[in-house]
Amino acid sequence: MIGATNFFSAGTIVILVHLIRNEHMSLNRIFSFAVTIFAATQLAAQPAKSGRTVDVKSEDGTVLKGTYFAATKPGPGVLLFHQSNRTRKSWDDVAKQLAAVGINTFTVDLRRYREIKERWAAEDAAFEFLASQPAVNRDIIGIGGAGALGVDISVETARRHANRVKSLVLISGETLRPQLQFLHEASQLPGLFVFSDDDEYPPEQEAMQLLYDTSSSPSKKLNHRQLVCNDLNQNARPCPSRSFGLCGNP
Repeated sequence: MIGATNFFSAGTIVILVHLIRNEHMSLNRIFSFAVTIFAATQLAAQPAKSGRTVDVKSEDGTVLKGTYFAATKPGPGVLLFHQSNRTRKSWDDVAKQLAAVGINTFTVDLRRYREIKERWAAEDAAFEFLASQPAVNRDIIGIGGAGALGVDISVETARRHANRVKSLVLISGETLRPQLQFLHEASQLPGLFVFSDDDEYPPEQEAMQLLYDTSSSPSKKLNHRQLVCNDLNQNARPCPSRSFGLCGNP
């Protein structure tokens, strides 16, 4: 998901989470709010507090290593799942920005793809840890995931806690039929779907488009970073996915 990561901003998660609290905002207010949040994330250049490392034990005995980034005051919570060839540290910059603008954030190292015990026990434990934090508003919890592993786990965790998860951010991944069915039925769940033409594992682009098309939420949004090339006559045109080097630099 390298390409999508390069243009993904913590502000997109912040906007999504906060809009849940303001369902009746006008379009002008939503736009103004979005600008404010993006500015806030950019201004968070001040040294951000490091997260607190925690061990979360699931019902099957699995010990999950995580990092909790606490906001300075009570507010929403976000649980972030990484892709299979990353660790929770890949979320550090985003998590610090989220905490800086009032979103309590929990990142975890996923082990289920290496060592399967009771299916979903570790992910459920991570969700319950976040929800149990005194500063987290249990009525406003979002989930974000990247890559095939992170996206699949994010959707399934949202399905398992459908009454408590209020937003979903999916970046350059895919999921299976039961999770797709959940997205189709969960019209109340706002979703942000992010991918790029130069994501590292094609055909994730088609998979993300399917996720977006399957979601029935009227509040869903698709962020697709398209690469643009200049041909021999310097005319800009879309680059063929994964072959943009053939027509010059994007």
